[in-house]
Amino acid sequence: MKTGILLLILDGFGIGSQDVSNPIYISKMKNLHEFFRRYPFGILQASGTSVGLYWNEAGNCEVGHFTMGTGRAVLQDYVRALDKVRDENFFSDEKLNSIFDFAKFNNSNVHIIAPLSLDFHNCPLDVFKMFVEFAKRSGVRSYFHLISDGYGQEFLKILQEVESLFNDKVKIATIIGGRYAFDKERSWLLRTKIAFDLITKGEGKKRTLEEFKKSLISNFNLKDLDIEPTVINEVALSENDVLIFLALKEDEIFQLAKSILDEDFNFFPRSLPQNLNCLTMVDLPIKEPKYQIEVYLEKINIQTSLIRELFLKEKNVFKITETSRAVPLNFYFNGKITEAYPNEYRKIIPPTDIYRDFLSGAREIADNIVQAIIDGIYDLIIANIPVTDIVGHTGDINLAVKLLSELDELLKDLFEKTIAYNWMVIFTSDHGNIERMTYLESGKVQKIHDPNPVPFLIVKKGFEREKTEAQFRYQLKTAVGTLADITPTILWFFDIPKPDSMLGKNLTNFIY
Repeated sequence: MKTGILLLILDGFGIGSQDVSNPIYISKMKNLHEFFRRYPFGILQASGTSVGLYWNEAGNCEVGHFTMGTGRAVLQDYVRALDKVRDENFFSDEKLNSIFDFAKFNNSNVHIIAPLSLDFHNCPLDVFKMFVEFAKRSGVRSYFHLISDGYGQEFLKILQEVESLFNDKVKIATIIGGRYAFDKERSWLLRTKIAFDLITKGEGKKRTLEEFKKSLISNFNLKDLDIEPTVINEVALSENDVLIFLALKEDEIFQLAKSILDEDFNFFPRSLPQNLNCLTMVDLPIKEPKYQIEVYLEKINIQTSLIRELFLKEKNVFKITETSRAVPLNFYFNGKITEAYPNEYRKIIPPTDIYRDFLSGAREIADNIVQAIIDGIYDLIIANIPVTDIVGHTGDINLAVKLLSELDELLKDLFEKTIAYNWMVIFTSDHGNIERMTYLESGKVQKIHDPNPVPFLIVKKGFEREKTEAQFRYQLKTAVGTLADITPTILWFFDIPKPDSMLGKNLTNFIY
């Protein structure tokens, strides 16, 4: 039977403190820790500068998968955007002045589609504020179309912080939840069209800003994602207008941007003005642009990725995950490449209902992995199990302990079945989360990612190791590398030379 490698990514699963803040510690996960003790193991940095973020900043799914898949860390887009707006020459920026001058010359409007949330990876608040200031200094009529893309209820607080920035010429035009504007599930008619009609035609519930804020206060169960289309100042896109997309996450803004910018768009009927002048923060995969599009941040040339190198060597890849991790595992892991390579087969399963059967998705993924091994087609299987990250975000530590106890048995079974077919398992994660769910000092619940390192484990017949207790404790405390080292290590096992553009190293020399 054909042998190969399984890269298993347990999402949001870091190495945390050995105390009651850590449900992994509480649940013991005896089987997984036994694999840590018996096989080559180490921990990897998955946050901060090791993945292109600011020092000690927690990682996330997109950054983690990008760094893993490309074998290098690059400065992330939101960091580059912040650096630009904080530069003393920001107000002299040639691209911004040119596009605002276009509107001034044509006596037209500037429309800025802007995420407004605590998710600084999509649009840092400082970037938002500086674009408002730029619009005010330009003297051009400017309308902001705000998208509330947070998972909680912080939009009102942020809105109250920024509303004083606007004036008679620079106004808030519309507000809508990210569930509509940032849909990633191809719900063109049910979600994207609603955002499209709001922004391009001004179609939505008309309210003053004060009325809108009062509605948020009275509807305390409403999540920011679900805010319905609201018109604060009625305006529509017109000929010679300027349109700026202030979002930095390509996967979130893509559907809405495609509905406006793509000449060949046909998912719903649309009517758009002629001669829009457009600016996007990042390069978007628009195949047939309808308008002239400038890109604010220079594109970073990612020359290759793990999947591309395997394609060049005619190695077949099977990827599987749930809907929520499809974009990180495919788009970001492949170096922000949208289309699958010819050697790459992708399977996306429905999301897990964590309150009905939290292991349903993990079981289905495990079953598919075993079947893919038996099929004898693939050289590499890459799987992301999202449930650990999802439960980590609930803040329910009791649910997390129960999940991890049962997941421990599933992982043991999957590892044993995989190596029984003489395959190798490489087990890791993309960032920390579930291993720290309370703040010890205050006892408050923690629901967010953390900067903890993640495990890196190699399981294969013949790879067993003898370790002392002191050696194992040292392994749990000392990072041997970063997420960028995973791809070079896999290439080494396939006897494929590491490309010069990959800056990561082969980890086999650093773990035991």
